[in-house]
Amino acid sequence: MESLLPAWLRFLRPDPRLLEICPKGESRGGDVESIRALTHADLANGAKVHSLPHLELVRGGLFYAVDALGPAHAIFQENHTALGSYWHGMMHRREGDFGNACYWFRKAGALPVLRELPGFDPVSFTMACERARANLPEHLLLQKQEWETLMLHCLRKALGSEVLGV
Repeated sequence: MESLLPAWLRFLRPDPRLLEICPKGESRGGDVESIRALTHADLANGAKVHSLPHLELVRGGLFYAVDALGPAHAIFQENHTALGSYWHGMMHRREGDFGNACYWFRKAGALPVLRELPGFDPVSFTMACERARANLPEHLLLQKQEWETLMLHCLRKALGSEVLGV
């Protein structure tokens, strides 16, 4: 993915991201404004866009990754699809609003793309995060895998599988 979208990958390079289940602070303001400033062409790295709603979910996923949960929430809430509902649940989990997260996961239903994470259940994972109340390594790894899986899925939908070479 690095060669595909260098414009947005730079937001994930300067320091590690997704290192907390529930981040304690907001992202640095510069990240938020830089992500907002990305055009659709920047997000698509010049490729033809097949689905703007999916490309906006990519933008929301960037906000999510840099702990800018307010802007992420605005994007996910406006996407009235199962995928938007799922992202919405992920965002509420990061806020520590575990019950609301589970509501959105149930509303989203089973997303076929999550079959790429064998045995993964977002409601069970969310409840495990709530019980742990700590950043356990296995939870952080699952959070990262979930994010990567959904970002790639949204990119495939936004740009077409042929652009990604998958």
